Amino acid sequence: ASRARHSTGVVTFGETLLLVSACASAVANDVALDEASRMQIRVQTPLYMQMAIDGFVPKVDVVSAQEAARLLRDIDDFAATQPGGVLTGDARFKLNLLLPSVSKVVKSERLLRAVREALGTNDVLCWSTDLNAKLARSRTHASPHQDSTYANLVPADGALTAWLALSDALVDSGCLVMSRGSHLRGQLRHSTHTHARADASTESGEIDAEIDSDTLSAQDAPEHGCHADNLLAFAQVASGFEQTPADGVALPLKAGQASLHSFRTVHWSGPNLSVNRRVGLAIRYVAATTRRNERQVSVRETATIACGSYDPSHGAFDVEPEPKLACGASERAVHADAMARERANYFAFQTQSGYK
Repeated sequence: ASRARHSTGVVTFGETLLLVSACASAVANDVALDEASRMQIRVQTPLYMQMAIDGFVPKVDVVSAQEAARLLRDIDDFAATQPGGVLTGDARFKLNLLLPSVSKVVKSERLLRAVREALGTNDVLCWSTDLNAKLARSRTHASPHQDSTYANLVPADGALTAWLALSDALVDSGCLVMSRGSHLRGQLRHSTHTHARADASTESGEIDAEIDSDTLSAQDAPEHGCHADNLLAFAQVASGFEQTPADGVALPLKAGQASLHSFRTVHWSGPNLSVNRRVGLAIRYVAATTRRNERQVSVRETATIACGSYDPSHGAFDVEPEPKLACGASERAVHADAMARERANYFAFQTQSGYK
């Protein structure tokens, strides 16, 4: 058996798996797990074991700050062509089909090395991407939720989100906050508030110069999932989820860094209390063997081959072509088709029909 050294001697891989099982059992039964046991596994075993224990990986260096800035400029240039100069609705999603620079970062070897290890496979697809921005001094936030809730992916742990910071995403600007071990609780019920966003004309809400940083915390889980500035499509919130100080693990990132989290990990982000905007690209990766819940999905969607091999005749997705020109006619047609398919599934049982 493979072995991993730690401060107290040698532990076999089989013993490591037993400790992972103990972690799962402890979380499922609301039993506090010895932090020393968590640290032993997180530090001394491969990245996929860290995902198995915590449900997230805090930091992966992907591109330089300069490269992140160039990527953000490309996205800003595209946004300038949109009504109001802001990306809303379909324009926020699957930018890797419109912009070669986004397509390139989705296939970054630095990022994919971590993704492959976290998913435990060399064959990985990029299911989707979405831009998440918070203007400076804005109340824009995301309520506690699991990415798996409306994804209809089987198994849910065959998917993860890589959240790539295009600008610094620090605690005061509303970085992601994870609930450690929450992925082991399975799928939680979510309540939805489709009426939540009164101002759907802007992706990031209105700037509020009067935000009181003494009463709002950029790290706390927002109390009301139906807040008008919720980034989530349905302002959904994980029912029965209670935030405690031990639950919330903030993941501050510098531009060019990414965090990874399981689709089952409960996470959120608070308002942006800083004087700078916070912009991140969420990249949704799935193992190539991932299937769809056919009872909930009526349309076959598309995905990009990120690495490894994939045969669409035996898989759940049609293959997307790489963009050759930024927002060319062919690229726009591919994007429109992909988004029409995605919307048909995502909003099938909802009263609204499009993204914010």
